[in-house]
Amino acid sequence: MLSGEFSHAIKEDHYRESLSGFWGVAEPSLLSLLFLLIGIEATEYFEWNNWFLAILFLFAGIAIRFFIVGGTFKLLDRKKHEAIWKKSLLISWSGIRGSMSVFLLLQLGTMTEVGAADELISLSFSVVILSLIVQSLGIHPLSKLLDSK
Repeated sequence: MLSGEFSHAIKEDHYRESLSGFWGVAEPSLLSLLFLLIGIEATEYFEWNNWFLAILFLFAGIAIRFFIVGGTFKLLDRKKHEAIWKKSLLISWSGIRGSMSVFLLLQLGTMTEVGAADELISLSFSVVILSLIVQSLGIHPLSKLLDSK
């Protein structure tokens, strides 16, 4: 928030470059720390065998995101482009990977009784792992396929 405010208020280029350089280092560092801590905490939740449910939740999340993004494009786009569904599909496929949801679920696990949220946390970890693997590996072929049509 400060970076956004300062970038509009500061007129000198060297201040903007310094601010951009700081966030260029701070953001990946904080994300790396977050994923490291999530990975350390996640090891106790990997003994879960309901992968079919995780796959179902993954594709349901992508479908819901597709309808929300596509509906938003249709509402906001006055020109009614014919390629709205392509943009919507690509944005939906490359969507959220789950770092914030996993962090919040881990907080839920610490705030509830022992074992009360374990099933939900295990399901979330499974969906996030699947999204990291499936969506990350599929974004390039999907973009090439949509670009060729």
